[in-house]
Amino acid sequence: MLAGRMKQVNGGVARNLADALGRLGHNVRFMSVVGGDSAGQSILESLRHIGTDYVTVFKDIPTSWCVVLQNPQGDCVACIGDMACHRQISVDMSPLVVVDGNVPADVIDFVVRFCNEENIPVYFETTDIAVAARTFQTDTWKGLSFISPNLNELGRISEVLKNEEARVNYAIKVSVKGDDDDDIMNSSKDVVRKLISHIPVVMLASRQPDDTVSMVHYPAYAVDTPVVSVSGAGDW
Repeated sequence: MLAGRMKQVNGGVARNLADALGRLGHNVRFMSVVGGDSAGQSILESLRHIGTDYVTVFKDIPTSWCVVLQNPQGDCVACIGDMACHRQISVDMSPLVVVDGNVPADVIDFVVRFCNEENIPVYFETTDIAVAARTFQTDTWKGLSFISPNLNELGRISEVLKNEEARVNYAIKVSVKGDDDDDIMNSSKDVVRKLISHIPVVMLASRQPDDTVSMVHYPAYAVDTPVVSVSGAGDW
């Protein structure tokens, strides 16, 4: 048996985003499903400061869980999870629906199609490089309204869309902290053209008055204190 330390916390990309937005004073309604177990009750207790009336409790289904194995540096080396509970998710009316990459592909497909029919914008949170391109395997992604991938996730999406043709040909200017050029950003121009052919807002890009697209990368700040864990860092 290998020695280690264990910590149990409430998590999930969508729960973390809803929690953070609520703490910032926004009116948030969290839509999800949990099981009728202690884990489900713990999640609901952690979200008392936001609306949870759209969270359905299924007594006979366990709440989704994920075990993240980390090395001494706090980096994730493996994940084991049971997300079957998420297959019970359904969509109601909302001014904006946020869905993350951990949700099963068929559920994402249903959410996007439903929201497109109801004219509800969909924000796709790419979550992690392992699941960032999941919804780009089919044409579902063309119904998204917002995405905000990091460069690694954007690279994975680019691999999946390598045979996709861009319908626009905007001149794209890139910058990194004010610099005029960057090899990584320049290599991302092609996939950004493909994405903005269908997705109105890619968080790396915005339309400029001179009919160009300015793509700005904001690198993460250097952390002086020891890193305990990088899991969930992008959710805040």
